[in-house]
Amino acid sequence: MDFSGKRVLVTGASRGIGFDIARTFLDAGARVAINGSTEQTVGAAMEKLEYNEQTVAAPGNIGTVAGCELTVRTAIEAFGGLDILVNNAGVGAGRPIADCDEAMWDAHCDVNLKGLFFCCRAALPELQKSRGNIVNIASDAGLMGVPGITVYCGTKGGVVNMTRAMALEIAPDVRANCVCPGYVDTDMSRI
Repeated sequence: MDFSGKRVLVTGASRGIGFDIARTFLDAGARVAINGSTEQTVGAAMEKLEYNEQTVAAPGNIGTVAGCELTVRTAIEAFGGLDILVNNAGVGAGRPIADCDEAMWDAHCDVNLKGLFFCCRAALPELQKSRGNIVNIASDAGLMGVPGITVYCGTKGGVVNMTRAMALEIAPDVRANCVCPGYVDTDMSRI
């Protein structure tokens, strides 16, 4: 794959799947904005990646509209535009339904759904200019029910269907796709 010159933002790139997505784009020649929730987590990820000329720090809390807008704006300003947005930031916790509270519900919805949507909204004008791409990372848990992670399943199912609607609305200028990985052994999945 050759992504030379492509300008990419990967949310949740400071660890796990997002870190490896960022590394893959970097290996293919892209310039990548690394997002994580804090400057410290982003800085640590950038040190591990060792692509100083090709990376830019784009910290921001994807669970808030302001954090989404800041993250996207940082990437666009650093690169002079955007070609690819990978919405990877996500949270996941396993609990029986009886133990799920409003705070857990809100945390999942804020990052997994609201954050993804508002990152897309913020990036859309630049992606339309570049005729770019959106890749939303959901989960196979968004396609099937899994006991003990009902809230997570619900939000990832929302990502799948939101991507369907988005793809129809923003085509042909911007392509939107959803990837639904199965279980991946990351620090988040070990919680």
